[in-house]
Formats: sequence, structure tokens, C-alpha cells
Amino acid sequence: ASSDADGNALNYLWRIVSAPAGSQAQLQGANSVLATLTPDIAGDYVVSLTVNDGEYDSLPSTTILHRANQAPIANAGNNLSAQIGQVLHLDGSASLDGDGDTIEPRWSIVSKPKASLAQLSDIDTFHPQITPDVSGDYVVQLIVYDGQYLSAASSVTISTSNLAPTANAGQFQIASSGQIIHLDGSRSFDPEGNTLTYEWSVITIPQGSAVVLTDPDVVVPSFTPDLPGDYVFQLIVSDGVIKSSPTTVIVTDRDLPPIAKAGNDQSASTGTLISLDGSLSSDPELQPLTYEWAL
Repeated sequence: ASSDADGNALNYLWRIVSAPAGSQAQLQGANSVLATLTPDIAGDYVVSLTVNDGEYDSLPSTTILHRANQAPIANAGNNLSAQIGQVLHLDGSASLDGDGDTIEPRWSIVSKPKASLAQLSDIDTFHPQITPDVSGDYVVQLIVYDGQYLSAASSVTISTSNLAPTANAGQFQIASSGQIIHLDGSRSFDPEGNTLTYEWSVITIPQGSAVVLTDPDVVVPSFTPDLPGDYVFQLIVSDGVIKSSPTTVIVTDRDLPPIAKAGNDQSASTGTLISLDGSLSSDPELQPLTYEWAL
């Protein structure tokens, strides 16, 4: 909505006049009619705009952006399995606050088996303890507080019964035909720490492919792609009693595009030498990059 009385074209210069202490926020498009700002800390951001018609600067116009405090997020940790009389340490350390505020934990027992006298200890830390004393399930709740807002509740279940293991088939991979590929199920786990057995299977392969997995019952099987396309493999693990839900991993020979990063917007005086920086550009397959800058 800026204007010039003579109808001349305008140049724009946005500036951050003030921001909350510790903020690293920067303006994008500081010389454009529309600029953007991503607040990173709660508080007020004062932004000014000056326009120039090629001869005169306007008086600055300011606007205030207010970023409100966000509620923190509680994370009570993974469900656990235990034996009666076993001391368990809960873990709420993955709880977080998007504003970086200090948070305090508030643990409580939501439910426990009838006749249980189990109590939580060290409830003012993110690692309280509980000792199951009766067979059954114990549900413990965590809420965190940032000084202004309480989080939604997060709960963890402690069971004296055997819990199912969790399968993890590893990360997406890029491959070339004829290259030996190793799958990786080593991040699979069992809540009770029981030894796992592995069951890999081929779900999808390119039409005409004759691929088979070597040693599909080991943690790290292998195969050799023989045709271009996508290969999808499934992993199920067992603790000897219960099988996990299946999980899959994709291996493909398709080259993914690189990601160009031209660096942050800059302001400069006329006649000043400016260095551009594309060093944050990357390629998903870690291939060497070539650069093509254009004005």
C-alpha cells in the first residue's frame, strides 16, 4: 500500500528495528514489496519499511509482530515391561518447549492394579522411579509446565506381561544395478530386552527382476539389484513369543534431485563487493555438485 505522489516506481527496504533478546530471526526479501519473517522466540518484533522513489527516502513506517508463547509438549517415553519388584526408571527427557523455555515435569499415576501400593519417587525430575508390586498394568502420566502453560498429558504403560517387539527396517537407500545392498534391522528392539529373531521378505521388485534376499533370517541381509526401479522389503521381528507389526524399507536406483541453497538475503552499499554462498547446497546421494549462478 506504499505510494508515490508522482507515480514513480518505488524501491523497498525492510529492517528489523527490535526483536526479543536471543532471537536469530532474519527478514527474507528485505528489498521486495512483500518481505517475510519467521519469529523464533516469543515476544514483539518491530519491523520498519522505508521506500525510495529514486531520489528521496520516505519516513519509516513500522509494524509490530507479536509471537505468543506456545504450550510445551510432554513425552513420557516408550511403554515398558517389567517384573514384579523390579525398579524402573521412566524417561521424560524427550519433552520439549518450542520457545526454549525451561519446563518442569509433573508425574502422576493414572491407574494401577487393584491392591497395588506402588508409588512414584523423584517426581520432580524427568527420570522418576516406580516398582511394580502386583501383576498388571501401570499407567503413568506426564504433564510439563513452562511457567505459563501446561502441556497436554502424555502417558506410558508399564506392564508385567510380555510386550510386542518393534521392527525397524532401516533407512531409504539409493542403489545402482549390480551393487550389493545391505539392509539393516539393527534398530529393532524388544521392551524386555529379549533376543530377537528376524523375518525379512520381498514385497515389491521391478517387473522382470529375479532378486532374492540372502539370509532373510539375519539382522543384516543383502541383495543385488538387477534392474532399474524400486525394491520394497518387509521386516517382522519376534521375541520368541510375540511378533512385531511389519515395517518396510525402499531401495531405489532413481537419482533424486539436488537441493540448491543460495544463502541468506543480504543488504549492501553501492560499490561494495558481495560474496554469495552456495555451500549449503546438497545432494541426497552425496554426489559431487556443479554450480550455475545466474542474475
